[in-house]
Amino acid sequence: MRRILVCFLGGVFLLVLGAGLYGRWRQGGVNWELMTRELASLDGGWVAGAAGLAIGSYVVRALRWGVMLAAVKKQGRRFENLLAATAIGSTAVLLLGRIGELVRPYLIARKEGVPVSSQMGVWVVERVYDLLTALILLGYALGQGPVFGGVLTDGLRAGGWALAIGAGAGVAAMAGLAIWPDWAER
Repeated sequence: MRRILVCFLGGVFLLVLGAGLYGRWRQGGVNWELMTRELASLDGGWVAGAAGLAIGSYVVRALRWGVMLAAVKKQGRRFENLLAATAIGSTAVLLLGRIGELVRPYLIARKEGVPVSSQMGVWVVERVYDLLTALILLGYALGQGPVFGGVLTDGLRAGGWALAIGAGAGVAAMAGLAIWPDWAER
């Protein structure tokens, strides 16, 4: 199974790389002088800040995955494994699209010695948390309301706050189920 997955991912990578090179060839190539000039004009502070935020997001995701992994593996979790799998998984998403999301749970399961199905479950829970967080932010933004007045503004504000509160209640319910799992089993 592992060889099949590696061969599949390698084949998809080569296909994407080949398609990209073909597209560049058809468009007349890359203007290396322009690209070099643009890269040289970048502000180093902004680049460092963006890199720091990107690495920080990987660290936070790895820590979050470690918390959810605790239910399956009580001891011996290695942060380095989680961070590496998170970085590789994010790269897979860039190269393969959404199907690359499956790389991270697979790598974590293999590196930590837990069932792949348990990590797929963690992935689903993580997606639900991400969705609820996005809904809270959307609801808050809508709740602030646009600058124009009228019935539409009032409706958007009310709907936005209802969405934010509802999604917040969903996060609270999921957190409650995690804190009191025996209550959830009953």
